Amino acid sequence: AASGGRHLSAGLLSSQSCCSALQVPFEIFGLGSFANYVEKLTVSVPPSNKVMRSRLLSFIVPKAQIVVNPYPLDNPSAWTMKLFLQPLYDMKVLYIAITLLCVCILLIIIIGILQWFEFREDRLEKQKESQRFHFDAM
Repeated sequence: AASGGRHLSAGLLSSQSCCSALQVPFEIFGLGSFANYVEKLTVSVPPSNKVMRSRLLSFIVPKAQIVVNPYPLDNPSAWTMKLFLQPLYDMKVLYIAITLLCVCILLIIIIGILQWFEFREDRLEKQKESQRFHFDAM
């Protein structure tokens, strides 16, 4: 939830072919807008012989799409799960990347200017040192 507490949700996919109206074979299930990881997500298939068939997904990143293929039905450990991220789908990521790039360029410019001042000061110091009269040379 937005307050940082736990939030429990459930989604259901029921396929039917009554009156030639075949439903889509997938479920779009949204959790809303949140910025934290999803701690646990359980994907289950109804039991056929009183044995629950489910697979637990943990620590899912925000704004990710998850595709679960529950095949073979009797072997949940063999189910394939894919996680899709679209970082440029949300413009905030692009703004953060541009800001980070600008800060890096600014720091490089500042470091370059300070390095140039240091180099110039060292060169002037060498010139002054070379113009001093050394009494040890006599």
